[in-house]
Amino acid sequence: MDIADLNSLKILVSDRLGSGVSRGACLGAPLACAGQAAAVNCYRLLVPGGHLRIAVPDGLHPNPEYIDHVKPGGTGPECEDHRVLYTYRALFELLEAAGFEVCLLEWFDEEGRFHFREWHPDDGFVYRSTRYDERNADDPTAYTSIIADAVKPGRECNRTLL
Repeated sequence: MDIADLNSLKILVSDRLGSGVSRGACLGAPLACAGQAAAVNCYRLLVPGGHLRIAVPDGLHPNPEYIDHVKPGGTGPECEDHRVLYTYRALFELLEAAGFEVCLLEWFDEEGRFHFREWHPDDGFVYRSTRYDERNADDPTAYTSIIADAVKPGRECNRTLL
């Protein structure tokens, strides 16, 4: 499905969420593939105050094996779906350019430090996270994602932004 195409995105949203998009949609991989056009389309479909929780592979993860596993053309089972390996800054800027307020929840920075903000799975569950991926049993950041909430302005939002 091409979520850079507004009509395709409407079908995906109606299949996943029923009528209207208000909050909690999790569109990591499709957004990562389609980039700016997808972000703009998601923004157009959200109601004011609605949000998307986005999870994409982390291009600043300090483990070279992780990067090789998730990069476009890499060795991982789902890497064929990956077109871009985002950093937190690139994802933040892409979403902000579409009009979203962005709240980063999990990410690595340029120094290899992992950052975490408390988030609730009921707002959009992300399996590939420090808390929920069983590959993190021995190392809590072995297999993580950049996780961000993209919020359409218009109603009060109690989030700390980047």
